[in-house]
Amino acid sequence: MKLQLDYVPVEDRLLLRIENEGRAIAVWLTRRMTALTWDALWRVVSASLGGGATSEARDWLLGLAHEESQRRHVVTREPPLPLQQEPFLVVTLQLGNGDDGLYRLRLVDPAGRCEIVDMEEDAIHGLIRMIESACVTAEWGLTRHSPNDRLAAMIPIRLQ
Repeated sequence: MKLQLDYVPVEDRLLLRIENEGRAIAVWLTRRMTALTWDALWRVVSASLGGGATSEARDWLLGLAHEESQRRHVVTREPPLPLQQEPFLVVTLQLGNGDDGLYRLRLVDPAGRCEIVDMEEDAIHGLIRMIESACVTAEWGLTRHSPNDRLAAMIPIRLQ
């Protein structure tokens, strides 16, 4: 699976390109949809940790999973994937469990057209990192504190 996410200033939107098993789709994400997507992605990977842990322990485990994913799959900058069709505007996004332990991402346009993409957890973490970067580029003022940010604030700093 290849994911590309770029800020397009003329549109003031993010262009998400997804290529998987020879199939490519492209969608526009508005600022609002980006914020909702970002939150949903964090929630779904957080839910994968299961229950029973304290909030701090969950943040720690989620931060470790996010960093481990980053080590396994480095996000690189490649030439844009070719568009096989015009991008459509996402107005509804649904994210849940799909088949074979994958996450199912449903992207719906205003006319009700739907694209379904099944993603591994590492791809979800990669998309989270791409959104973080694109939001900085877009200067939308969107911030979402990752579990690692909260953990860093809890770790005492010793000055010598």
